[in-house]
Amino acid sequence: MGFLALLLVLGAGVLTFSRLKPGAASWSLAPEAAARGEETMPRPAAVGRVSANHADAEELCTVKGIGPKLAAAIIDERERNGAFRYWEDLICVRGIGEKSLRKLEGQLGLP
Repeated sequence: MGFLALLLVLGAGVLTFSRLKPGAASWSLAPEAAARGEETMPRPAAVGRVSANHADAEELCTVKGIGPKLAAAIIDERERNGAFRYWEDLICVRGIGEKSLRKLEGQLGLP
């Protein structure tokens, strides 16, 4: 019974955030709010990171440790096998091992 109450409270909170006016101090989780032009919260994984799933070679080269060859390898792997679903999938890219994966962790994201 306690779990159901928690879900109801969380649901009410989401509804409250979705009804905020543009320019309000808070954000909205509701996609329909974004469609109306209201503020939405950016996805934290994307902030300050280059997306391994969407970036072109030029964007990938802005990441420390990624040069033109590695950028091309990332794009090639992505085109052959689809988007990277898990961070560890980047090890499949020729030229990325566990050590280099740790170095890229704060700069490269998957969204």
